[in-house]
Amino acid sequence: MEKLPLAENQKIRVFALVWAEMYKHHKTVPEAYFENIEFVGDGLKNLGFKMDCGRSLDEAFPSSGALKNTASLKKILDQIDIQTLGNAIYSQWRYFNHWNMAPMDEDDYEWFVVAFSRLAELAAE
Repeated sequence: MEKLPLAENQKIRVFALVWAEMYKHHKTVPEAYFENIEFVGDGLKNLGFKMDCGRSLDEAFPSSGALKNTASLKKILDQIDIQTLGNAIYSQWRYFNHWNMAPMDEDDYEWFVVAFSRLAELAAE
């Protein structure tokens, strides 16, 4: 999968830390923050991540099921690179923002907390 030039690690880290907290405390955050493309989608795009419908994650970790649930994502977290994880987050966000017809459940929110937290760790390295 094509690798895009990424923003500075500090920018990625700050963005990831903010959104990990937003998803962690989703019950107190207005839903519009998660749905508005200017906040999450454009933010990820501007950092250099690509919404690829999960293709880069599937290529790197075939049959991992990491987009399907948090437990599967946790199994690959130590092996995933920053670009692939950022692309996966962007793709997952777009799925829930555009294609999914049901509300997110607690595991879905937890997926984003885990993913953004790991993205922040990777950006700190």
